Amino acid sequence: MRILIAEDDPITLKSINACLRGEGFTTLLAEDGQQAIDIWCRSKPDFVCLDIMMPEVDGYEVCRHIRAVDKQLPILFLSAKNEEIDVVVGLELGPMTSSASLLANTSYWRASDRFYVASKR
Repeated sequence: MRILIAEDDPITLKSINACLRGEGFTTLLAEDGQQAIDIWCRSKPDFVCLDIMMPEVDGYEVCRHIRAVDKQLPILFLSAKNEEIDVVVGLELGPMTSSASLLANTSYWRASDRFYVASKR
């Protein structure tokens, strides 16, 4: 499974990348929203992790861009934003979830991988 991680904080990006690669996932890294769009267009990953507050293009706009073409791609928003309006806007865009705590749960990633493999049969 190829996972696009879009995160402008280098420490967070490196940490998420290390965790996912350690579990056997292939990762594609973007440091801003425009890079995320470019990588998504070029590579068509199986799963996307998006920071909301990024330079150039924010995570909401990246999600809008992806959803205009692919309504089924699983998207996980990564954010410290927790105001009700932020959650509502994010969920209206149709991500799979908006909980960053899932990153710490490797069983979630394994289940996602199994779901992906099963859906491709």
